[in-house]
Amino acid sequence: MKELSARLTLDIVTPYVFGREATPERCPYLAELLSMDRLSKDYISLLSETYSFSAGQDLVHIVAGALDANGAFKAPEGAADTAERLKMLEILGKIRAAFDKQRLIALARYHRLTAELGAISDALEAGGIDFIPLKGSVIREHYPDPRVRTSCDIDILVRKEDLDAANTVLVDRLGLTREKKNAHDISYYTKSGVHLELHFELIESFNNRYVAKTLENVFELSYVKQGCKHHRMLTDGAYYFYHIAHMAKHLINGGLGIRALMDIAVMLNTGFINVADADDMLKSGELSKFSDACIALTRAWFFGEEHTDVTQRLEAKAMGLTIYGTRETFATMQGAKQGGKLKYLLSRIFYSYEKLCNVYPALEGHRWKTPFYQVKRWSNLIFKKGRMRNSINEVRKLKSIDSKSLGESERLIYDLGLDKT
Repeated sequence: MKELSARLTLDIVTPYVFGREATPERCPYLAELLSMDRLSKDYISLLSETYSFSAGQDLVHIVAGALDANGAFKAPEGAADTAERLKMLEILGKIRAAFDKQRLIALARYHRLTAELGAISDALEAGGIDFIPLKGSVIREHYPDPRVRTSCDIDILVRKEDLDAANTVLVDRLGLTREKKNAHDISYYTKSGVHLELHFELIESFNNRYVAKTLENVFELSYVKQGCKHHRMLTDGAYYFYHIAHMAKHLINGGLGIRALMDIAVMLNTGFINVADADDMLKSGELSKFSDACIALTRAWFFGEEHTDVTQRLEAKAMGLTIYGTRETFATMQGAKQGGKLKYLLSRIFYSYEKLCNVYPALEGHRWKTPFYQVKRWSNLIFKKGRMRNSINEVRKLKSIDSKSLGESERLIYDLGLDKT
């Protein structure tokens, strides 16, 4: 049922990449769903599983609209002719309410994000600070309907030397609330509750040293947006490269989203991005094989082309994941990446200097203090509420991973070229 719900979700969202509605004629899995008895246990179970899967992919708002438009929540009159079927009708109503709620939340979030992005961009432009919008705020404008492409937050890049000036604009002029500073970004919240990640670095070196090196001078890979002086945009090659690098980071951390592949489908369909422009960057970032696999899977999913052995295995992985992954999938992929459970466990106990800097930005530039911050981290794990329990649960998840799953993940990482990063 879980795989079927994943197939149904993908089936429904595919037409929206091309500006079409999901209908039974275009979507065979949707047609199969609609042919079922609306008050059967199998139907209710599939709807429930589809809600869970699409929510984990941040696609539930699209699925909700398509199901509603095709009458998936309507039971024939007189169908609830027994107590059991009456109960199923009540459950169907609750599932519909859950879907409808997510549609409203997604729509409200889209409008808040759009408004806040405009205000932040105007303020940074007026403040004379060079900045580059990232991720969803860029690609959504190339979807046939921008509301289809949701985001959880706003991501903007500024130069590291402009952080203080940017902070003044965001806090003093716009009234944003500054939260935690990490090694590569600072978190803010707008008055309406929108989360902003102000990046001054795109990829941490401990995640991928080749990518970090390739994006080291990222502002040289951007241009000034027409009609602006400080609002900049990544070149086609740089945007695609960063997109692939971000996908690789999520996969190694146990997550992979259909939405990221939808973005690639939109790039290919609209010509917004010329993927060939990224070839040199992909080679220097050791991401060429991963990019090829992502494009091949995108073409198989959204353009009906044939699968390869690698895309079938990548698809199987994607169908069982959410965008950000779970503790279990994180442990599986990291265990495979590190070369086994023991090596992964040691990497979680003894953080590298670069990774410790991500946790404790004050360490940056003071490598000699690394042992002290190791001890500080261990103390937090022991004494901070919930941290020790989380660590114990992670070890339990690691122990529960069977050698077959670990081996399959290791092979996939190797075939995708991600073993070098």
